Amino acid sequence: MKSLFLLLLLCHVSSPVKHSLKFLITASSGIQNLPDLVIVALVEDIEAGYCNSNRTMEVNHDVWTKLFKDNLWLMELYTEECFEIQPKRFKSRLERIMQHFNQSGGVHILQLMEGCELDEQTGQTVFLQYGYDGEDFMSFDLKKRMWISLKPEADVIQQEWEADKARIEHNVNFLTQIYPERLRMFVICKNR
Repeated sequence: MKSLFLLLLLCHVSSPVKHSLKFLITASSGIQNLPDLVIVALVEDIEAGYCNSNRTMEVNHDVWTKLFKDNLWLMELYTEECFEIQPKRFKSRLERIMQHFNQSGGVHILQLMEGCELDEQTGQTVFLQYGYDGEDFMSFDLKKRMWISLKPEADVIQQEWEADKARIEHNVNFLTQIYPERLRMFVICKNR
């Protein structure tokens, strides 16, 4: 029994600490009473913040509220992202994909999941993946610095996105620099 207790104790002590920062973005068309864009930020898989195209923004924990008060530039940045940049960007992307599929109306949804995970043992994992109308659509391969279409119908969009080298570099910067740096900020603030 003593051996089992020591084994369980050692397993708990040696288990890696994993931290994560995820952004979930959903753009929609043709749905009444639902904002055209919703963004949810998750830290450690707990909702840290929420905003939408109806100009609603919520910060859900005292820790994050303090972080934003101590770093006003970060709150200003997220406010601009939520209310100005991402609504325009996602409206354009959704309209382009709908155009590609010859869809002029109806209910359509474009989703993005992006972010990073930091693990003390395995290091850093990053992800950037799109879904369209409930199906996997496109993912970004960081090592190859290229978009991978996840269904044949996405090949034309993949080629368009591949041609935008500035956007690819933007993605690389966010996945390798910005998101890990922000995750570290959140973890440091949380542990204070």
